[in-house]
Amino acid sequence: MIYQYYPIASCRMGALWTLSDIADSCIVEFGPAGTTHFSIEGMSNLNAEPPSHGYTTHISERDLTFGDTSRLEKALMEVDQHQNPKYIFVMGSTLSSIIGTDIESICMMMETKVKAKLIPVKSDGFRGDFTYGIEEVLMLLATHVVRSVDEAEKKPLSYTLVGTTMDVYSGRSDIRAIKELLYNLYGATCHTVFTEGSSVDSISNAAFAAVQIAMRKEAHKACALMEKAHEIPYVTALPYGLGGIEAFCEEIESKTGWVRNQAYHQTEISKLKGIVRRVMEHLKDFGPLRVMVSGNIDTVQGVNKLLSEFGISESVGLVNHIVKNCPEGIYDQATETVKHEVLNKYSPDLILGDAVLIEFAKCRSTSVRWTHQISNPNLDQVNISHQKPLMGIEGMRYIGEWLLNI
Repeated sequence: MIYQYYPIASCRMGALWTLSDIADSCIVEFGPAGTTHFSIEGMSNLNAEPPSHGYTTHISERDLTFGDTSRLEKALMEVDQHQNPKYIFVMGSTLSSIIGTDIESICMMMETKVKAKLIPVKSDGFRGDFTYGIEEVLMLLATHVVRSVDEAEKKPLSYTLVGTTMDVYSGRSDIRAIKELLYNLYGATCHTVFTEGSSVDSISNAAFAAVQIAMRKEAHKACALMEKAHEIPYVTALPYGLGGIEAFCEEIESKTGWVRNQAYHQTEISKLKGIVRRVMEHLKDFGPLRVMVSGNIDTVQGVNKLLSEFGISESVGLVNHIVKNCPEGIYDQATETVKHEVLNKYSPDLILGDAVLIEFAKCRSTSVRWTHQISNPNLDQVNISHQKPLMGIEGMRYIGEWLLNI
């Protein structure tokens, strides 16, 4: 298949996105320098500034021919000596995986030669799309990095956000919106984030929190592991729109016993209902609107629910990864070819999605009248503000404001 812009990212990229968000983490990749360089370039296109320490061993024809892994072994000892990390995440590249390099066995062999704990990462580019890599790394962190704490040490009004990584276009804004929502409603504070803007030490102390919030479906397995190992319940509802905010709060309260600040809640919900009425009145002049939303499955489903509350119910979704039992009206594995086909088939009035879909809409003679980027892949949009969320009270205000300006 020929791509004009980007293919769907592999599991290797998902693993790198998740690990590279963690300050003071060390990643050693057994593969060619060019492959690692390309990965870093891709992260900059996500408006990310990875705080981690990433290394590549490079690889030669001789290494491939004879299955020589001495470069990796030397690199692990060098990183251990000079960086003195608590953990080193060890990855094979697509190239070393083709010849069957056994990263797990190498880590077991090298454990007595280094002080750091070596954590092998299986996501090599051949096991699925980027969601596999994100899910695997979150599970590895939950299993190997999070430490146990006594029940008496837990902080009753704190929570952990699991699954917000650099591939989420509105990630930092959503984190901020949820922090504001939960502080104003319950006086609760965020203890740890997996993994955007976090650190190894912060993640290791995740068990101090009273509850986990799964920010995407790929976080569910990691949350289940921590619930079993550390008795931390987790929440899967996400606060998209009025209905989503209510479901989110009810699930948190059922898991924690937290008591809602009713005065704040009623005041803010009343304001949001006023915005809904204003938007619906504004949109009446346009008649029924067809919308197309693209992004990961949680973004697509969440934004569709939010838009339906504003009276925009005729929608189609494009998801940039594989979805098991994909819901009706949503196309998964949305390659560039699929995006072209769906654009032509549905002729939407509005697009809230990724930059590639928006670019295709601009370049073709379609009915699209308004576009707004809310997801990756990104082409040239600079995204440094943390006040453009899709979740929570501020997320509803943000989308409502955009609709009022069309």
